[in-house]
Amino acid sequence: MDYNQLITYLMGAALAALGWFSKTIWELTHKNRSDISALRETIHIVYMPRSDFSEFRQELFTMLHRIEDKLEKKSDKQI
Repeated sequence: MDYNQLITYLMGAALAALGWFSKTIWELTHKNRSDISALRETIHIVYMPRSDFSEFRQELFTMLHRIEDKLEKKSDKQI
């Protein structure tokens, strides 16, 4: 076996490994694209938009302040 054949076999093995690696990366990329597409379709159903959360937070704090005011008035009466 001469060096030319050895180099040819090694290059063939390296190219086969590179081809397998490239195919694997390509499949994972394609799978991730389909997963992201599915996520884009359902994300608006699952998560609350920021504007809705801001409104909810404001209403919640308003109610908490009202409760706090009532408790302060209640504690003032007991003294």
